[in-house]
Amino acid sequence: DVPVPPWQWWQDGADAFPPLKRADEEVQRGQLQQALRSYELAEREATSPELREAILARRAGTLLKLGQGSEALRLITDRMK
Repeated sequence: DVPVPPWQWWQDGADAFPPLKRADEEVQRGQLQQALRSYELAEREATSPELREAILARRAGTLLKLGQGSEALRLITDRMK
């Protein structure tokens, strides 16, 4: 049995947000640059702080997958100010 990663235990409801779902699907297909653009668009449409936080985590994770750690850190730092 493969253990379930901890982030899959936490259900934030973000998966039901269509723009975020599209971006997540792009990540799964390996379309990381397109996914970043889609996450940015989803963030503009987000209506709650919780949803924006879920998008931030996904954007940062996608940047890390692209090897852009400093950009991911800048994104998180800017948000936390």
